[in-house]
Amino acid sequence: MVFFISLQFNRDSEQAALTFKGIAYAGLIYAVYGLIIYFGHFNTILWFEKWTYRESLTSTFVNRNSYATYAGLTLLAGFPLLFEKIQSSFQYGIKNHYGRQYFFERVFVRGWFPLLLIIIIMTALCLSLSRGGFLSTALAVVAFLIVLLLSRKIKNNAAVILLLVSISVISWGVSSQSGDQLLERLDMILSENQDRWLVYDILSKANVENRWLGVGYGSFEKSFRLYRDETISGYYDKAHNTYLENMFELGLFQASALFAAISLTALICLRGVWIRRKHWIYPAIGFSASLLVGAHALVDFSLQIPAVAFTYALLMGAAVGQALPTRRV
Repeated sequence: MVFFISLQFNRDSEQAALTFKGIAYAGLIYAVYGLIIYFGHFNTILWFEKWTYRESLTSTFVNRNSYATYAGLTLLAGFPLLFEKIQSSFQYGIKNHYGRQYFFERVFVRGWFPLLLIIIIMTALCLSLSRGGFLSTALAVVAFLIVLLLSRKIKNNAAVILLLVSISVISWGVSSQSGDQLLERLDMILSENQDRWLVYDILSKANVENRWLGVGYGSFEKSFRLYRDETISGYYDKAHNTYLENMFELGLFQASALFAAISLTALICLRGVWIRRKHWIYPAIGFSASLLVGAHALVDFSLQIPAVAFTYALLMGAAVGQALPTRRV
């Protein structure tokens, strides 16, 4: 329903710009709140004392991985604000001295707020210490750049790449306090969470037994007890892999239909980057956002958190609305 309403509302480009701006501003507010709580060592979520992930920035979320996905989506939503400044900064080129001066003044002086927004959200994302969230967001940003390069939507690709790399370096420097911890967690990807691989193996076998109808949507927590054995030590109310969990609950064909529907919206966005002459950045972000949530769903359950699912649906409704060809009068 959120996707449908967003799609109808955001067929107008001005409304779509307002929607993306609203998502980015919301992400900024959540990031600033999270940074205040983190650096102030308050260890609270609103007025509740934090009971888990005390060493990580989670803003108003309980799970750091869920916040990381949300932060990644709002980070992508902030890109149009920055690219609006970038597009207008190429008026005199960058090969001459005046052109370079105009470029840096337009982007770094007049465009300070979009830069600050992206840096703050990226800093909060790094401080979440979410490996899956960090890597999936990095994948989404790289995909966004590749799409723009291949579609030749930006006149000077080298300048854009240099600018975004600079933003990433600055953001990483600001979040240097979490750098060592995040790198340590990235190094332990293969050595940690052996239980999850056992869960994935058991689910793969269970999905063969229940390939047609599944065990019922939303019944993972109770149904998984019938299949787990003594090799699994932890408690699992989620599979930490949305694809396997959906196939376990819905069955192969029903889950495949769900995956195909979401993949179709991403492909519509990708096509829209090429067919649209204006406002192509919105479908480009929609495609990148789908890669973000799709990649993170391989190792976590962020899309099962309403705040993340609704934000993604809102963003994709606007992206698909701007990916469709304009009406000819």
